Amino acid sequence: MMRIPASVASLLALELIGGCTWIDADELANRLADTDTDTDSDTDTDTDTDTDTDTDTDTDTDTDTDTDVEPVFSAWTYGGLPIFAEATDLAVSATALYAVGFDTSGEATVVSIDLASGATTTLYSGDPLVLPSGIALSEDGSTLFVSDVAATTTDGFVNGGVYRLAIGGGALSEIGASGAIDLPGDVTPAHGGTNVYVSGFTPDGDPAIFSIVVSSGAVSVEFSGDSLVDPVALDANADGSSLYVLDSLAGAGKAAIFAFSTPGFASVELASWFDTTFPGGLGVDESDSLLYYTTVGDPGLIALATDGSGFAVLDTLGLLELPAGVAVSTDDVFVAEQSSLGGSDIYVLSY
Repeated sequence: MMRIPASVASLLALELIGGCTWIDADELANRLADTDTDTDSDTDTDTDTDTDTDTDTDTDTDTDTDTDVEPVFSAWTYGGLPIFAEATDLAVSATALYAVGFDTSGEATVVSIDLASGATTTLYSGDPLVLPSGIALSEDGSTLFVSDVAATTTDGFVNGGVYRLAIGGGALSEIGASGAIDLPGDVTPAHGGTNVYVSGFTPDGDPAIFSIVVSSGAVSVEFSGDSLVDPVALDANADGSSLYVLDSLAGAGKAAIFAFSTPGFASVELASWFDTTFPGGLGVDESDSLLYYTTVGDPGLIALATDGSGFAVLDTLGLLELPAGVAVSTDDVFVAEQSSLGGSDIYVLSY
């Protein structure tokens, strides 16, 4: 039997609510590989027989009857209307959720959502944003960073930009990607607050991880080539020792997740052989114990131990079809879903 890290004890409590099951890392490829009638038959039968029978008998019958699954996932909509026609990424503070995407008129936009009241505020909308794909909150909570894979920057560089915006709104300011980073997909602050990390491509077309000095706009290539093919999402842990990267094609044409040690950027593959799509979603919890990432189709949202020892399937209700950005707070995981009829939903997983 696999030894389960104590750090995931609160997550495993969801097994009584929504059937969340912690799975050995060796099953990751088997569960997520796009093969496989045989894999599903061989794996799922044993799982259901050996493990789930007791859970289903003792717990799930009551859950279904009492509708206790509600705390696992609930859709966030306000005033009966979707916030976005399409939400691409999320960031979260203690009091607010921040999102980028497109409003119902098709305008690229940045909004804040009060976590207590649900009130939404448009922080920025329109040019130069074209296809905003990443958003992150600074360590001090005062600034939002936004990446856009298609923005035209002030010097005419047409393949994307990285910007900063005060959390109260106002003007967008470029912070240095112009001409140095092609197709900047995602952004996250580096520990210490002076730099941000950005995923994208060099002007020569090599997949890379960059750092930008926020005050000067100076750009450095921290890692390029080798294991990376199409880096779409990233997040750094709280103490700055690791940067996690979701690549949609690095796992032999499937997606993969890498942990890069910082500084130095030595990489370890944590998971591979699953499907995801742009812009992807990836977030690490405050204790650096769990990574949450999105996949296309079942199972939608997965929690992965940062040491690679196991993972848990979280979207047990099958709500997510085309999930995008992920944001992780102390008590919740927020996921943007792009496929909802009439607009995007934002789901919250409480644990």
